[in-house]
Amino acid sequence: SPRFPRVTLCDIRIRQLQNLQRFTVQCVLPINLFNEKIFIFIWFWLVFIACIASFNLVYWTYLIMFTKNKVDYAKKYLKINDELHTNFDKKLAAKFAESYLRDDGIFLLRIIARNSTDMVVTDLVKHLWAIFKDKQNTKKNRELEPEMDTMLDEAKEPLT
Repeated sequence: SPRFPRVTLCDIRIRQLQNLQRFTVQCVLPINLFNEKIFIFIWFWLVFIACIASFNLVYWTYLIMFTKNKVDYAKKYLKINDELHTNFDKKLAAKFAESYLRDDGIFLLRIIARNSTDMVVTDLVKHLWAIFKDKQNTKKNRELEPEMDTMLDEAKEPLT
C-alpha cells in the first residue's frame, strides 16, 4: 500500500580505496508488512467499537425517551420489594416514576444498576418509595386538616 511501502529505493555509499561510490538499490522493508497488519487490525477494531457505541447510544436514547420504560423500570423494583399491593399502589408507582424520580432519577438508577448489583437498586428504590409515600400521606393530611377544622367548628356551634 502507499502508506506502508514494502519495497523502496535506498541510496548506499560504499568506500573503496579513497573512492566514494554511490549506488541506488532496491530495499525491502519487512517492518512495514508488520505495521500494515497492525494498523488494519486497529482500523477494524475502531469501526467495531464505533458500531457498538452507536447501538448503545440508540438503546439509551430509547430507554430515556419513552415514559412507559421509566414506569416499568420503577415498578419492577417495587414488585421485587413487594410494595405494590393494590391498583392504587400501581397508579401511585406511575406517579412515583414520573413526578418524583423523573428522567434523571430513573437514569441514575439505571447507571447504578449497571455498575453494582440489583440488590443495591432494590434497597434504594425501597427507601425512595417510603419517602415518597410519607410525602403523599403528609400532603393528604394537610388537605384534610381544613375540612376537619370546619367540621369541628360546626360541631361546636350550638343548635338553634
